[in-house]
Amino acid sequence: LVTTSGAAPSGAVTARVTPIDPGADPQSMPGDFTTSSGQTIESFGAINVTLKDSVGAAVNLKAGSSATIRIPLSSRSTEAPPTIPLFYLDESTGRWVEEGSAVLTSSGGERWYEGTVTHFSTWNADRLQETVFVNGCVVTDGGQPVTEGLAISVGLDYAGSGAVGLDAQGRFRLGMRRDGRASIHVEAANASNSVVAGPSSADITLPA
Repeated sequence: LVTTSGAAPSGAVTARVTPIDPGADPQSMPGDFTTSSGQTIESFGAINVTLKDSVGAAVNLKAGSSATIRIPLSSRSTEAPPTIPLFYLDESTGRWVEEGSAVLTSSGGERWYEGTVTHFSTWNADRLQETVFVNGCVVTDGGQPVTEGLAISVGLDYAGSGAVGLDAQGRFRLGMRRDGRASIHVEAANASNSVVAGPSSADITLPA
């Protein structure tokens, strides 16, 4: 381990490992389920690893070193891939960057993805998501378009989420997993009702 300047840590190092549970709540995941190349991903579990020395300085793996991580399996899907890409969160962009892979492992009734990493941050076990789009329009009780707000999809049978702004007519075009089911709602001055979209292998247009 070294500090950001490459020096040895001062005193004892404290490690904090925090599991992230997208199966319970996809919106607990940092970032926005998109990669550095703009693709959408579906999560099967994540962890955050933070290391600090005795004076509070951040430390990480030295160049050329590696470590094994275990990510508890957490998904809303009924199946889990035997191998899966690993992604880490680029905190400067809020996007996920692919690096390495992990293998599904089990013991004593527990399942996790195990892989090798060369630095610590937030690591996510994901696969690229095949996407369809939900088209809709948001209006007030009086029929006027809602022009400021976010349309949000939350997977019901997959651990993923998406968000997009409304246009000047209150319309939105929002991604969700192909052949999946998602809850769609809008957060504006007030939260809208929620509707369920899918499953569908083609784009969906919600009723007026």
